[in-house]
Amino acid sequence: MELFDLLGAPELTGLPVAELGPRMAAYVLDPSGRPLRGDPPWLERCLVATPLAPGWATIADDIAAILAGGALAYDDRLLSRRFAPRADEAIAAATFALEPDAARRAIIDLARNAGPDEGLLHLALLQAGLAVAWRPDLAETDGAAEIIDKLLALVDRKSPRPLLDAVGPIIGAIAVEVPRVGDAVMKKLLDTREQMTDRRYGGDSFLGEFHALDRERKMPDEDYYVTLPDRHVVEACAKILGRAAEALDRDGFVALQRAVLDGEVGESLMPHLVGGLISAAAIGPLGQLVAYLMSTRDAEPRALALDIAAQIPLDEISGSVIDALSDDRRELRIKAIGAAKMLTREVSVPALLARLDDPEPAVCAAAAQALVDLGQRAAIDLRRMPGEISIGRSRERAAAARAAIGDTSGPVVAPLLAIALEEAEHDSDSPIVDALGAALGRTSEGISLAAEIIAELPDALPVIALVLTGESVSLDEEIRAPLERVLDPLIASGEDMGMVALLLLSRYSLGDSALHDRIVALAAEREGYAGQLLEALANVGCRSAAAGSLVAGIIADREHLAGALTAAAIAGVVMPFDHPGWEEIRDLLGLGTVASAIAHQALVSRARVRANE
Repeated sequence: MELFDLLGAPELTGLPVAELGPRMAAYVLDPSGRPLRGDPPWLERCLVATPLAPGWATIADDIAAILAGGALAYDDRLLSRRFAPRADEAIAAATFALEPDAARRAIIDLARNAGPDEGLLHLALLQAGLAVAWRPDLAETDGAAEIIDKLLALVDRKSPRPLLDAVGPIIGAIAVEVPRVGDAVMKKLLDTREQMTDRRYGGDSFLGEFHALDRERKMPDEDYYVTLPDRHVVEACAKILGRAAEALDRDGFVALQRAVLDGEVGESLMPHLVGGLISAAAIGPLGQLVAYLMSTRDAEPRALALDIAAQIPLDEISGSVIDALSDDRRELRIKAIGAAKMLTREVSVPALLARLDDPEPAVCAAAAQALVDLGQRAAIDLRRMPGEISIGRSRERAAAARAAIGDTSGPVVAPLLAIALEEAEHDSDSPIVDALGAALGRTSEGISLAAEIIAELPDALPVIALVLTGESVSLDEEIRAPLERVLDPLIASGEDMGMVALLLLSRYSLGDSALHDRIVALAAEREGYAGQLLEALANVGCRSAAAGSLVAGIIADREHLAGALTAAAIAGVVMPFDHPGWEEIRDLLGLGTVASAIAHQALVSRARVRANE
């Protein structure tokens, strides 16, 4: 409730508290897991939402569950949607509000009432475990302790990567309050690391290592792939232990770090340990690590430090972050902007405002977007485009800043498009690309202008498609129509540009059955574009027997395994629930680490949506 009072403030959400709860409850319980729909003025005011397109945005599941507040109760309505794509956090939040005895009984019932394909997917167990993570005071009570033991058993080389990714944060949160859990994970890490050595080198003996060196390999890097499931386990363990480190003092953390990072694969575990520390908001250890990394002038450690600082506020090293805003390397100044945004506003806002005059337009673009994210739109709006005569790149810098507030005027978009055309080929993550996307992708005027640009400059289509990349949404017909009119002839042409046009149109056509049927028909007519057509089908997100047969046919062709895996990856959103092709996907579970991960994720997507049909 304290978090609700903080995050649910109208100044942050743009809505009265009474209206906020029902909206967020509908979002977290949406049976299809669609993005958040709302009128553009509201989404512009909502600082906890990330805009996707006119009238569409997304919010982190846990934040949305907290904001749903009193609109969620642990009742039959909630439980009827318990396996909706975003419902796990909502279930945990509702359980958290119960009295201890009622919460314990609810958690046990969650675990006992199996989810779809529970023996393989473990959806009910994971949901119950997350509820325990929200109520660690119940972790060692009857029933809850058994749930924890079952979760620990999933940290195993037989578990697909998505399952490890799901169970890791849950166990890490529980381990903060239950020391035996952290001890069990550390033992798992050490045992698995030893088993990796045995698999690669034939054990500890000299003779075993000698025979291992002489063993015939059936494929390049065979030793790596043989131990890949073990690597995933130790990576999961490192992240869990990092998540649990918030309970440790300095000496305890140093000992943990030494144990996790020891050995042959230790260095590769650093990002996973850090990821866990960030999840735990372990300010002390992270502050020390970032301070150490920032003490060097080398670009690589400083970049890592700023990446960490951009994910969690580290006020004690704010001086180093502010200094990095003036680094002579553009890439580091851009990263420093992300880190500065996490600092207190008294420190971050003046420093970011100063970066609006940076000589590099890309830095100006990053600073402007950071300021908008901090609710400083008015400060950006005060900046005006220079007159006919401008010095240096002042026109480009001003355009980069104004794009963050959705300015679609020609003087703003034209210089940004020129830069994006130059940068897109070698830097798709450029802030200029993001700035152009903010100008063109968040308003109806921007979408219309994007259509005009494509009509007048067809060669700009790949860049426009790049800047408008994102989660699929369903645009209102009057907004989508200008884009459709321009893209349709290109799609019909059958050329490479037609596939780019199709992907762009599909991104704004979520649920459009007519476009779905058209894509399936194109798949029968055109060869060599399977990847693009499958991606377009996934964007539209409709199910049909024809799409199921198309996808199943590609999956069955094991001679082209890459294509089969691409098809399996989208099956969860396009293949009918009862299509026989699902048996082919189940078979992928036994075809190695990558195939099993893709198959598992497809089966989870199918189960979560089907459970709510």
